[in-house]
Amino acid sequence: MITRFKLIFFALCLSMAGMTVACSSSPEVPDQKQGKQHKYKSTQEGESADKAGQTEGAKEKEQTAQAGDAQEEGKIPTAEGPIAHIDGEPVSAETFNTEMKKIVDSGQFPVQLLSQVKDQIISKIVDRELIDRAVEKADIEVSEEKLEERVQEIRAQFEEANAKLNGQMGSLDDMVKNLGITKEEFRDSVRESLAIEQLLVKRGMEYPSDEEVKSFYEENKEAFNRPEQVHARHILIKVEPEADEAAWEKAHKEALEIRKKATAKGTDFAKLAEEHSQGPSANQGGDLGWFGRGRMVPEFEEVAFNLEKGQVSEPVKTQFGWHLVKKVDEREAGTVAYDEVKDQLENKLRNQRVQQALQSLLSDLRANTKVELHPENVK
Repeated sequence: MITRFKLIFFALCLSMAGMTVACSSSPEVPDQKQGKQHKYKSTQEGESADKAGQTEGAKEKEQTAQAGDAQEEGKIPTAEGPIAHIDGEPVSAETFNTEMKKIVDSGQFPVQLLSQVKDQIISKIVDRELIDRAVEKADIEVSEEKLEERVQEIRAQFEEANAKLNGQMGSLDDMVKNLGITKEEFRDSVRESLAIEQLLVKRGMEYPSDEEVKSFYEENKEAFNRPEQVHARHILIKVEPEADEAAWEKAHKEALEIRKKATAKGTDFAKLAEEHSQGPSANQGGDLGWFGRGRMVPEFEEVAFNLEKGQVSEPVKTQFGWHLVKKVDEREAGTVAYDEVKDQLENKLRNQRVQQALQSLLSDLRANTKVELHPENVK
């Protein structure tokens, strides 16, 4: 769900965790909760392409229809009175209803489940109000120069992380838009995250030193083991699952013709992929990035790992069609060097420190503030 409080954490995630916590995890940094992955990357690419094919208009219509249906069924909670009192001052119904509208409009949370999380939403709004008051009381201001500097840091970190995922996340602006956040709200969230950061430092929070980061690496070295991997590009000539033998043969001939061009001296395989590949990685020149065993369908994997560096395969048949595979590079199994993971690890430990300090701040604020919640005013 996208509330203003969520925006703050979103900005903290981007700017302080280097896209490694909650936004996108890295398998080379331990103790991060990994989401369930598809077994085969080729399957995942196909699904991503289908999702990407939806138009913005279709998404908006679907979200509007969901919101309308839920409202008719009375599933969107609405506040009819103050949702809380903080030291005797009311937190208005309008505050809750505005947040709820943002959640519904974002399309990031099933509207039929909103009634089940209304208490958590009230609690988060109260947390936000407590933090806002603490920042204001501390007389913390964030300069435009510092804000712009952090925004550019976020962009750089996003682009670096996205490059490692072969552009799968799109642009930062697209990501912000898909989350239902305006550019102004995004900048506001970054400003608020900077203010909170300054408040936490003022309360005594210290960031991890270089020595602490290196020590963590040395003490957890086994967690940085990396399996054998290859870096490959491919060109896919797609064949529909229900296609007949003639369609498969036609696609095979097309793949053979493209292979002639791909193996000619001086040919740029990436440009060929952009021109001919029918897979979602085409606009990245067919780049699949680095992957280990078990990530691709078996037929593709066997060829990719057994090619010589720089070699282009004969057409490889999988359930998706015919592939031409080019091995770009390879690396043996081993321990990831400290320099490769230093920045990610520093961001991870930094983010942990921030989260701990933020929870400590909220605990102190709640202990020293009279908070009365009124969930009964939300119907």
